[in-house]
Amino acid sequence: MWMEVNLSFMRDKANIPIGILVVSRDITERRRSEEALKESEEKYRILFENANDAIFIHDMQGRMLAVNLVACEQLCYSHAELMRLTVQQVNPPEEAQNVRDRIAKLMEQGHLTFETSHLTKDNSLLPTEVSSTRITWDGQQAIMSICRDISERKRAEEALLNENKVIDAILESSPGILYLYNDQAKLVRWNKKHELMTGYSSEELYGMDVLDWFKGDEKSLSAVKKGLENTFD
Repeated sequence: MWMEVNLSFMRDKANIPIGILVVSRDITERRRSEEALKESEEKYRILFENANDAIFIHDMQGRMLAVNLVACEQLCYSHAELMRLTVQQVNPPEEAQNVRDRIAKLMEQGHLTFETSHLTKDNSLLPTEVSSTRITWDGQQAIMSICRDISERKRAEEALLNENKVIDAILESSPGILYLYNDQAKLVRWNKKHELMTGYSSEELYGMDVLDWFKGDEKSLSAVKKGLENTFD
């Protein structure tokens, strides 16, 4: 049992100490609550510092209240340097102007996910996916943002876009009809000449069966179908 003890002198009318008054109060429940809170805070600290993504906690004006180690590493700042910045300052100018609107929208919805870019200490742009949540921090309203570096994803998307441009250039430069189909014999790509020759729009062509260009027995039992099967075996 945990006790809180208060001691005070008892005095007579001449102000001479005649004894000690001891007042004790059982504070076991309070200590248990304090220990539980301490344990909870320690677990939070471990999760906060060992997260794979950057975490920023800031107030309604964008002032930093807490940042984790990943946030510092991603933006190339020390902890002290990053804590002196605002959310607006870790965004490039074209994104910083959106911060207030996003905060207002977040306060209405309670949660917001979006893509942006963060500005590192050396002024490099870091493509970032942000998931923000409204929380209470030290008795005040605040926002916790979990920020994921999506540089690799953006590079992959750009590479795929460039690859598609090359394929389109090959398709469109061909003097005849060209089309691509998947292992289910469904059309996935074609050139403009294919649309002109068949009269179908691009919306109508997508997903059509390549065997739709054949008739009768050729459509179901022809060597074409066998050829398709052999192609993907």
